[in-house]
Amino acid sequence: FDFETGFATSQTVDPVSVTWWPYGHSVLVCEQGDFRRVELATGEAQVLARPDGGCLVAWASPTGDRLAAFGIHQGWNGFWLVDLATQSWRQLYAPYGELIWSPDGRFLAHTRRNGPLVLLDTDDGSQTTIEPVVGQTLPDFSPDGSELVYTLVASGSEQIWRYRLVDGSRSQLTVGPANRWGPQ
Repeated sequence: FDFETGFATSQTVDPVSVTWWPYGHSVLVCEQGDFRRVELATGEAQVLARPDGGCLVAWASPTGDRLAAFGIHQGWNGFWLVDLATQSWRQLYAPYGELIWSPDGRFLAHTRRNGPLVLLDTDDGSQTTIEPVVGQTLPDFSPDGSELVYTLVASGSEQIWRYRLVDGSRSQLTVGPANRWGPQ
């Protein structure tokens, strides 16, 4: 598919899911059971990884060398870390949900709406539950990756919180009813 003209090419992709590839020159799709990178300028699709049982969605690391992927592999429907150079798959904890990579590609923040917020270390596979139940928004890393912001229902309304990776401290940043927040 030519994203600039809107015309289909011989390599038309009908994606099940689509996420941006780092730097925005292409997208990552789950299509026909494979994770594929599709160049925006040409529509050319390249197979990056093939789970043996099908794919759902994946997010490329900031450097594009790994995928955090939900799919069926080795008979398990779950969350995988895929090294694209070696094609090795490592199972990680996490039910289906939303992910965001830290800017350096070491951590993944995982959450489900009204579910736990979990920080996954992609180097050693360890996980830290930051909050057992978070609010309605997705977490986000600071530009330097040292902090994570998220929402949490506190005092009867959804508030903005901060988590510092260096020491594991959490702090509430806002007070008051939602959409009328004030500093804490």
